[in-house]
Amino acid sequence: MEKLFLNILSLSLSGAVIGGILILFHPLTRKCFSKKWNYYIWLILALRLIIPTNFGLSPFRITYPFSNAGSGNAVVNAESSSENQENIGSEKAERQERIKLGEIGSIGEPEMAKEADAQEGFTEAMGEEPEGMKGTGNAAVMGQGRERIIYALGLLWLFGAATTLFVKMIRYHRLIKKTKASCRAVTDGDMIVTANIVALRLGLGKNVAIYESPRVSGPVTMGLLNPFVVLPVEERKIGDAALIFHHELLHVKRKDLWYKWFWQLILCIHWFNPVLSRVQKFISEDCELSCDEQILMQLSDNGKKTYGNILLNTAEKNLQFGETVFLTTLLEEKKALKERLKGIIEYKKQSALKTFAAMCVMILVMSLSACGTIIISGDMEDVSGNYDYETEDDEWSFWDIFKMDEDDFLNSHPRIDESGEAYCTYNSDEMIAGVDRNDLWMAFYYNGGDEIRCRGFNFNGSDSIYIIYVKEDTTVEISSEFQIIEGNFKIVHVTPDCSVSVLNDTGDSNKVAVQLKEGRNVIKMVGRAAKLKNIEISHSAFDMDAIENIYYSPEEEYAENVLWNIQKGNIDKTKIWEALTYMDDKTVSEILKELCKQGVSLTKDELEDIFIYGDEELAGRYLSEAIKNKEIQPLTGEMLRSIMYYTESDTLAELIKTMDKEELTFDILTDVIDYLDQEEADGCLTYYIQLGNTLTYSQYDRISYCLSDKMRQKIESEMKF
Repeated sequence: MEKLFLNILSLSLSGAVIGGILILFHPLTRKCFSKKWNYYIWLILALRLIIPTNFGLSPFRITYPFSNAGSGNAVVNAESSSENQENIGSEKAERQERIKLGEIGSIGEPEMAKEADAQEGFTEAMGEEPEGMKGTGNAAVMGQGRERIIYALGLLWLFGAATTLFVKMIRYHRLIKKTKASCRAVTDGDMIVTANIVALRLGLGKNVAIYESPRVSGPVTMGLLNPFVVLPVEERKIGDAALIFHHELLHVKRKDLWYKWFWQLILCIHWFNPVLSRVQKFISEDCELSCDEQILMQLSDNGKKTYGNILLNTAEKNLQFGETVFLTTLLEEKKALKERLKGIIEYKKQSALKTFAAMCVMILVMSLSACGTIIISGDMEDVSGNYDYETEDDEWSFWDIFKMDEDDFLNSHPRIDESGEAYCTYNSDEMIAGVDRNDLWMAFYYNGGDEIRCRGFNFNGSDSIYIIYVKEDTTVEISSEFQIIEGNFKIVHVTPDCSVSVLNDTGDSNKVAVQLKEGRNVIKMVGRAAKLKNIEISHSAFDMDAIENIYYSPEEEYAENVLWNIQKGNIDKTKIWEALTYMDDKTVSEILKELCKQGVSLTKDELEDIFIYGDEELAGRYLSEAIKNKEIQPLTGEMLRSIMYYTESDTLAELIKTMDKEELTFDILTDVIDYLDQEEADGCLTYYIQLGNTLTYSQYDRISYCLSDKMRQKIESEMKF
């Protein structure tokens, strides 16, 4: 308990110093560095508060005297005279010199100790302390008293930490319970679709539940394992909703709630430290500012204005939550509004010089955190002059449990299904020549490609490592070497006629000349409950005149063949969309181009997938060109909505100007206008009017902030405001 408490106290004092420095310079770093930098710099402080290491470079040490009760040695109190300590030191030096000279042997030393103990006992019985030891009895008593105080403080700290955590958990449980009790699922289809689209754009693995509640007056996100968004009960535009969802779901994407809870757990451990409680406020503010910054990077000037208006509208209402440490909100406090609006107005990308300076400062903070530890320990010098220092090995032994080597990896015992197809593949040429099947593929330091290297491998089944399409017969040399620990393993060649030949099944280093026949040749590895180490597989240079294509996985082969099939006119949408996730973004964009050339119609969901997995700029350009060349029909309003988050503003404006009057409704225009700059917004509104649409006063009022002064003057003169 004592050692644990002293470690916590040491970390807390070190953290207070580093946290105080960060707080002191925070106004400057907020101004000079990115909001993201300012948000995540606190993570270094958090790690400093939980990692008990100083790399042996600590410039600060606080010591206290105590008694080593187990041995009966009394610690010399600070009140002991320097003369006595010098005497003790000289006696020790003299004794060591005599040992070196052989005057005192292994028996002489204990005898002297016994004699000294007897003398000490005699003098204590006579009511005196031994010469040179006066005051040490009081020191021992004082040391024992301090030990009791430290033990009591340790119990107090443990009680405080447990109580703080318990209170936080109860308050969080009540918050979730009360909120869910007042929630109802959002039923507006447009809202749900918009939220799902934003979730896909952000790359979330699953859709986040969206609720409405009269208990909140601004958007909030809560929940760790299953986060959900709660909106106030009110009407809102699709464009505004998209930005709100973008903000809240970005918090989910970045795991900000986990970050906040991580800090709450640290506060429970260091509940007595007021500096860390102050840091919590900065983390909450920087969390929202960094989220704003990440969104602003993707918005046009008009979109930034809309985002600012949303903040203003939210600031006019008061969030009815007192526990914002457990959730994320669009605006936590009204007084934070000025800072966030200023960030919107003054937003610009950070220069290379500032980025370099930010990296240097971060390295400086990390160095300070690593080395600037305040060590609290007892004075380990006893009256005999002996010292007890921690060795370097002792200091690092704690981290050894996190280290892993090949032996640790290979000592694992993964479960093997001996009745499964993967296990049975080893002895079946027919199964080896077929599709790959494996139910165990675990590697330790695996590098693939032309030269495969792996230090440890657990494998059961088959896996293709080289897939070679040959135009004419040729020869390649396959080199392989591996060490089998358990099970069976072999490298094989599968010819175009599905015959199988073994290249290496012993593991001995060898080079085999493989005859590649015209067609599809595959080099596979096949294992049965295999454990291996030190695998090396490579091939010699190919005759590229004889080679058509080389792939390093079936997924890579499949993805490229899908594009080839489309080019040949063999279109299977199911296969195309199954392959999207395996393709690079440019290939996905090329697929869109080929589909458009052949006049293939796409649904809004299919088009959205193309933009999600493809290169946004290329896909937008190909789509715009295809519509202009009349290869495909102009987009519908729903199709435009599905991709407006992914396209560049100029491409989006071009797509709008290809739409029919029936599809380009004012609601569609309102939704997309936030993603256009003023000139593009002017052009799209002009096109909208040229289609024969009229603009009412209320409609103009909804979009006027997006238009240029010149356009507003023109419209207002025509409307005769």
